[in-house]
Amino acid sequence: MAIRDSLLFVADDTMGLQILNIIDPEAPVLVGNFSDLYSARCVTIRENYAFISNAFMSNYIIDITDPANPTLAGDWYALGMATDFFVTDSLIYTLSESAEPYMIRLTITDITDIQHPEELGYIEEYTTSIAWGLSIRSHYAYVADMYSGLRIYDVSRPDSIALLSQYDLPGNLWDIYAGNYMAVSISDEPSIQLLDIMDRQNPRLIMSLPLDGIAYEFSTQYTDVYIATNSSIQIFDVNYYCTCGWAPGDANGNGVFNALDVAFLVNWLKGGPLQPPILCPCPPIGPLHVGADANGSCAVNGQDVTYMIRRLHGWGDPRACLNCPPGF
Repeated sequence: MAIRDSLLFVADDTMGLQILNIIDPEAPVLVGNFSDLYSARCVTIRENYAFISNAFMSNYIIDITDPANPTLAGDWYALGMATDFFVTDSLIYTLSESAEPYMIRLTITDITDIQHPEELGYIEEYTTSIAWGLSIRSHYAYVADMYSGLRIYDVSRPDSIALLSQYDLPGNLWDIYAGNYMAVSISDEPSIQLLDIMDRQNPRLIMSLPLDGIAYEFSTQYTDVYIATNSSIQIFDVNYYCTCGWAPGDANGNGVFNALDVAFLVNWLKGGPLQPPILCPCPPIGPLHVGADANGSCAVNGQDVTYMIRRLHGWGDPRACLNCPPGF
């Protein structure tokens, strides 16, 4: 399902796309439908288009400019049964179970021309289960593989997708959502997992948060995570479980990392009057100027200056003290 304004869009299997007006939630009204679909499974809305995955290889793009009369605008192809997909401004990332059992496939498709989508590249890998969940953040794809845990791929080059890491998690993994520095996953365990994904080659589990049931689906808005379990709906503000919000390398506290942070930190280390403004408690090590701890050593010194310069030249990734995860 997907919601836009007062309309609810439902991928209703062999009934196709159903569009309902939900101004009155107790009495939804059918506005329109597009039934010429074989087996509609998932739907995502982007601008005036509904993207719908199918049980088989061809997936659909429906023009919903007029919700009462939706029309077929195009389709995109991904080998196998689509289990999840993610739409950006010009690309669709499709996760599917490939032709062979337990082979997952991640396909990237260019939708700049809605009527003529073009496949840019894909990767196929054998696994021990089906991968159900997909999240895209920047140039990275995060895949929830049911038995094998979290898989992280570099998708910066669609014609050369590369697996960066695989990280086992408790239970059978259903879904994943990636923020800038943290990810949230759900499984058949009565808990959700918060993960540090700053170093994509070495993700780590920060903590598990208990649920009052088994999570079946979740959604996010800003830093809030909405979890639907078999007994209730629970809401978590994930930033509450971080020490405090900050950006790695942000020594001067303006929210971004750049050359000004290097100059600021050098001046402070030489005895300047202005100290890094973001000071977090970071138990058990004690208060730490977290933004200035550029190399994640849980201390601030000249080595952080060296690491900052390396990052400015593209030679390092953002790092954080393990006792002080950044915001979502």
